[in-house]
Amino acid sequence: MSADQFTPGPWYAEHRAQPDGMYRTEVFNREGKTIVFCDWTPRYAGNGVTTTDRAPNARLIAQAPELHAIARKLAALAEGLENGSSAAEHAATRLALEAKDVLKKVAA
Repeated sequence: MSADQFTPGPWYAEHRAQPDGMYRTEVFNREGKTIVFCDWTPRYAGNGVTTTDRAPNARLIAQAPELHAIARKLAALAEGLENGSSAAEHAATRLALEAKDVLKKVAA
């Protein structure tokens, strides 16, 4: 899949007000257009408490463009790593750190 097959990043996730005064968790692009909204699917946490995973799901979805870019770069490095290229090893280390930063955004 190429990057031109989906809405270009960056994407953002937050609870956004709706015209009826309610809020929903949305993932949207830089122009503010909704890409997807996450439904309030209940998850029972015990002791009568009900919660949802919609905010973490939205954060993960919002990082899709960055994760896709990292995966494409890692795929391009695979040949150099297989051949023991030092430059490829350094590039892979940089990408691993980039991936770590993106995962921090998901966990926020």
